Amino acid sequence: MSDSSDAILTVTLTEFDDHGTTRARVGNHWLEVEQGVPGETVKIELMGKKRQRGRIIDLVKSANDRVFPPCEYYREWKCGGCQWQHISYRSQLRRKRRAVEATMKRAGLDHRVTATYSLAEPWRYRTTAGIALGKHAGFRRHGSLAIVPIEDCLISHPLIGRLMAGLNKELESGELPDFRGRVRLDVRLADGPVLQVLVRPGDDHPPAPSDLEILTALLTQTEIVSSVSIISPDGELIVLSGDPFGQATVAGRPVYLHAGSFFQTNLELLPELVGRLQSEAAPLEGKRIADVYGGVGIFGLFLAENASDVLVVESDPLAGEACRRTAAEWGLENVRFRVEEAEVALQDESGFDVVVVDPPRTGLSETVIEALIEQQPNTILYISCLAQSLARDLRVLTAEGYSVEHLEIFDFYPQTYHVEILTVLRKTDDGAAGNDEATEQG
Repeated sequence: MSDSSDAILTVTLTEFDDHGTTRARVGNHWLEVEQGVPGETVKIELMGKKRQRGRIIDLVKSANDRVFPPCEYYREWKCGGCQWQHISYRSQLRRKRRAVEATMKRAGLDHRVTATYSLAEPWRYRTTAGIALGKHAGFRRHGSLAIVPIEDCLISHPLIGRLMAGLNKELESGELPDFRGRVRLDVRLADGPVLQVLVRPGDDHPPAPSDLEILTALLTQTEIVSSVSIISPDGELIVLSGDPFGQATVAGRPVYLHAGSFFQTNLELLPELVGRLQSEAAPLEGKRIADVYGGVGIFGLFLAENASDVLVVESDPLAGEACRRTAAEWGLENVRFRVEEAEVALQDESGFDVVVVDPPRTGLSETVIEALIEQQPNTILYISCLAQSLARDLRVLTAEGYSVEHLEIFDFYPQTYHVEILTVLRKTDDGAAGNDEATEQG
């Protein structure tokens, strides 16, 4: 490293950290360098005071897999939604695969990725968004609470961009007040296509009720919005227009969704994951299935047709209602739904042949792992969005008589460092993990 000035440095970038950002050694500390590629030599300027980071201003030696990012908000160092637009898509997949395998190795596990599922077109895949409202409408700036005014998002469905563009027009004209970042809109695409919108005022210093009335009146009159709901100060859901439970088509079948409930944002790749679950759970005849952290029950519902009993466990009551509507639509009578924490529901449920778990980034709690070990289902299908917590849990499960048959990644989030991972575990007499030859699907 050599200094060009007090603020401009020439550095060589190291591997990505757990947040998909390269780092460089500066003096006796490490500095985050955004939009870098490992191995590059770059000139950077220092940004920030309390938490300094580097911004690339010139490429001295660029990586072979660096590409020109098409999004202006990304290029101008504004939007924090993407991290890897500057890396070719094929290279993104390779780097995600290596990152998952490196995480396993650091945890003392010898598990290789056995398959990669990707998109033919890695853009316009997002069907959900969290839109922040201040004097602009858009997404948060990277490493900041500032809101980037966005007219279109290249990884999102065009209707999401149209809504943000319309909101920005009203904010610029003064028809909408400045919400100072105290309102978020949870937006979800439904069949039509139309948008479902849930208004979430901030808990601290909420906006004036009159300002919220202006916002909700505008949304209810917006042609591309099919339903508008709002969370009241006491946490109650108030429906202002339309049916808050819209439908989305997954693998050719209608699924009920709610704007405020978690659901996978990439509907194009989701059928691939559903198909893998069906294949690994087969044959389903006579089996008891548990879908834990189930959301709207998408995995349990697709496994229910020939199973004897399916239990969906989810703490969100709105997701439970969506699941019940879908089960009724499909004519399923063997699906039960428990609106409880997974730790509570698994205490008095047992006898499952297959358990699907799709926990938050923190992974499985000790109570859930203990329940799985005690109940010993023959198959555990573990869907994870964070390799570090997955590796921690696999260490425990493989030590308690499960082997890893497959470790597969699904690239639900192109242009970002995030990846979804499916691990297929079978009950065995020992904890030895199997490794298959890696294949790539796309």
